[in-house]
Amino acid sequence: MTDHAKLSSFVAIHLAVIDQSTKRRFAGTGVSRRREQDSARSIAEELVRHIRINHRIERAGTAVDDAEVVALVEAELWKLPEAVAKDLVAIDANRKEFARTAIVNALVEALTRSYEFTFLQPEYRGMGPSIYKAPNVGPRR
Repeated sequence: MTDHAKLSSFVAIHLAVIDQSTKRRFAGTGVSRRREQDSARSIAEELVRHIRINHRIERAGTAVDDAEVVALVEAELWKLPEAVAKDLVAIDANRKEFARTAIVNALVEALTRSYEFTFLQPEYRGMGPSIYKAPNVGPRR
């Protein structure tokens, strides 16, 4: 899997688990019935925070500040058509999945156009030594 494929799946997963009320405010289906730009910023901050866990973000070999990446993601989210945003919180799972895919594709395209991403393989810590043969541990008689 390439770094961009990993980025795409990472964005898709974290977009899916963002708080529903935030997504409803972004779509304009919340209490105010208007799209709220601060919700786009909240989504962008959450996505960038999670992307940074396993990805290094650079431009020409220099690390990029989170604020700059958040601003780009927020702008891309706000450019999305209102219909796509509303489909993101739709009841119909097919519409929701198509909207999520469209949003992920738009975000990944914008991010990879502006920055270079390197996937950082998480360190494997293992399960530790077995304790089965340890004294006073094991099946009861």
